[in-house]
Amino acid sequence: AGEPIGLLNQGYFTLLPVIAVADGIHLVSRVAELGRHATDREGRERAIVDASGHVGLACLLTSATTAVGFGSLLTSDMPLLRSFGGWAALGVLLAFAVLLVLGPLLLASVRDLGPAGGRAEPDDRWLVRWTAIGRRRPAAVLVVACGLTAGMLWIARRRRSAR
Repeated sequence: AGEPIGLLNQGYFTLLPVIAVADGIHLVSRVAELGRHATDREGRERAIVDASGHVGLACLLTSATTAVGFGSLLTSDMPLLRSFGGWAALGVLLAFAVLLVLGPLLLASVRDLGPAGGRAEPDDRWLVRWTAIGRRRPAAVLVVACGLTAGMLWIARRRRSAR
């Protein structure tokens, strides 16, 4: 579109994939939930259709409200903000359209739609252990997080400004 990549619009490369992946996660999660016991192709396809129906409207509404929010920047007096808002709104709507079309097609190619037994695989057991620690001792996690933040702020205070 002839737009140079600047400080503001380079945010598209982070913002739009995050929004698209969030909607995709909802769809995949719902398909896994509904298709957990599907044994044949027809059952898997029914789970994909049902999940798309359940999640599709919610994703449409979140994408539409996000696009309206970005679209509100079109009323700005600053051309940079107008451009950012317009392209971001368009990107959010296109991301939803891609999810709507490609999501079910890609999910139809997946053989197993649900978790096998809800147990952790050997590769992610360490995540389960750390999550359990965090759930048992939330105050300790908060103290460690605040300590890390304070340490980073102490290090950052010594940095000179680029101005």
